[in-house]
Amino acid sequence: TTLPVTTTEPATTAAETTTAAPTSPPTTAVYPYECQQVNGRCLCGPFGGVNGLPFSDEDVYNTSGPVTGYVIKYNDYVIFSLQLLYDGRPGHIQGYTDAATALSTTVQLNQDEFITRMDLDFTQGTPFLTRLQVHTTIRTIGPYGAESGSSHRTAGNKLLFASGRSGPMIDQMILHYDTCI
Repeated sequence: TTLPVTTTEPATTAAETTTAAPTSPPTTAVYPYECQQVNGRCLCGPFGGVNGLPFSDEDVYNTSGPVTGYVIKYNDYVIFSLQLLYDGRPGHIQGYTDAATALSTTVQLNQDEFITRMDLDFTQGTPFLTRLQVHTTIRTIGPYGAESGSSHRTAGNKLLFASGRSGPMIDQMILHYDTCI
């Protein structure tokens, strides 16, 4: 069974669709996504800009394991905040969390479900995250926010943790997967 997606507003604001399980990864070293294998891990990014302060959830991953869910706050135009969850332990809150117009969605992954791809949009100029769509081994969740500026697709076998830069907005994202696909 698939664990539910909990949204504080009607589910039509962040549609959830089910997709088939992904096919086997290609054996070639050329990856169709904006990622590269570095020090035994798949590094995707950095995407976005240089504003905000650096953050990393690597310490939470090292003690709790890979991403098991997330909490996202957003509206029709922008992603206000994103917090990845690691076996019940919260990672860093990225972005602003008290926006009056924000919808809030909490997603908990099944025990055998992993995030395999994230699609991100950042504005041009002074970049910040405006859209996010999450793909797992069994479903697609979102999109949240709106398309704008530059789009980036990331993919790996299993999302381990995130790092980047954040202030009032999510300024930069770097996604760390176990292997590239």
